Amino acid sequence: MSNFDFPPYRRAAYCMVGFGFDLTSRSIKVVKVLTLSRAEVCQFDFINCAEVYDLGSGSWRILHLPDMVKDVVVDDELIYSMYNKNDGLFHWRCQRRYHAYDEVVLSFDMSTELFHVTPLPDKYTEYRLDLGRWKECNFALLRDSLALIFSFFDWPYPDDEGHTTVEVWVMKDFDCMVEAGESLSSYSYSHELTLEPRLPGLCVSTGFWNKNELLIWKDVVNDEWRVGRSPFLYDIVTKQVRDVEISGELNFMYRESLVSVKGGCGNE
Repeated sequence: MSNFDFPPYRRAAYCMVGFGFDLTSRSIKVVKVLTLSRAEVCQFDFINCAEVYDLGSGSWRILHLPDMVKDVVVDDELIYSMYNKNDGLFHWRCQRRYHAYDEVVLSFDMSTELFHVTPLPDKYTEYRLDLGRWKECNFALLRDSLALIFSFFDWPYPDDEGHTTVEVWVMKDFDCMVEAGESLSSYSYSHELTLEPRLPGLCVSTGFWNKNELLIWKDVVNDEWRVGRSPFLYDIVTKQVRDVEISGELNFMYRESLVSVKGGCGNE
């Protein structure tokens, strides 16, 4: 039973869940970050809370949240998340409350049970959406580290199909800092590469297909209406493009994890 099922908490408004493997204790854990309404005040007074379930102990424990995590917007419809089994970190892409354009990566270390809040690179934060401009960020793993793949689309002229610039940034570990009594993330980003030349039309990269190839989707337009997306692969080493045939819509990128992709009784 969760600790937040009892007073002084009234109800959960939003919830984000992650799971992974504690590399130190060799135990599977589930972490839950919630926005709750406090029972003793009005229902619109929300607070962020977190707890972790340890399969070894079979119970939930409440976690201490630093101020930076208390300011993160919890989104129960979040689709940008990833677990890295190499360092035991689970990541969510979030936004800071009251900061419309201030996006961050919230990370949880399964071994130390500490949260880290790492602002997205300035290049992405400062790229303002406008008529004919669009951006998207997706997670991937590159050389066992979390990679952020940014797609920036610019449509400068009505008679031009526009172009997309794709950049890859990698999360790096460095010494932890403390500023004004508040712990900052011990992670930053390193710019890894920018695809050259710029891709024609509106494209988005959803991750690495293999070690060197990025999977990119290009909008297919018919009579000025988008009718679908066509995939192709871009080799970051040779800078060559090749088509790929995929049956149906590809909604995820699979990488070896704790969960089997096989169904019951060995069925695929």
